[in-house]
Amino acid sequence: MKKIFSFAIVAAAAMMFAACSGTTNNQGEGTDSVATEEEVTEEVAEPHDVSRYSGHYTVSVPAGWDWEDTVSELMISNENVALKFREGSDIEACKTNTGCTPENKAEEFLIGDISWEAYNTTRDEYQLLYIAQLPQEVLMVWSTSTDPANPDARKILEAITPDPE
Repeated sequence: MKKIFSFAIVAAAAMMFAACSGTTNNQGEGTDSVATEEEVTEEVAEPHDVSRYSGHYTVSVPAGWDWEDTVSELMISNENVALKFREGSDIEACKTNTGCTPENKAEEFLIGDISWEAYNTTRDEYQLLYIAQLPQEVLMVWSTSTDPANPDARKILEAITPDPE
């Protein structure tokens, strides 16, 4: 009687172990039912609004872009372009100090209410400078792209909202 009882316990334990293992062979594929439920889902990053503590504007950084706000600069980048933001108080002084001259002016354009000027000028690895007079300050945005119409750079410029006066 003890042997039958022990055998029943061992058989029940073996069935429970087999049932909990998560493997099924009833389709002949040997797939793990847990693995088929764990499909790779790509995380969708949300845009992030960056308000410069030393500036009077906000940039709505698109999903998938990297950004870092340091004491002196805001840096935003993706795999195609890197942008570096700085603020100033006088547009003519900013142009003079950054090497903007009529000879190296690349383009003028309007995005929303902001009038931009692009200049071919070098600052480290940055080859182009976008400059605009905002209501409360001058905004300078350096770009690693040499094309003033670069779509990635323009996407960030379009995402700038000056603070109300």
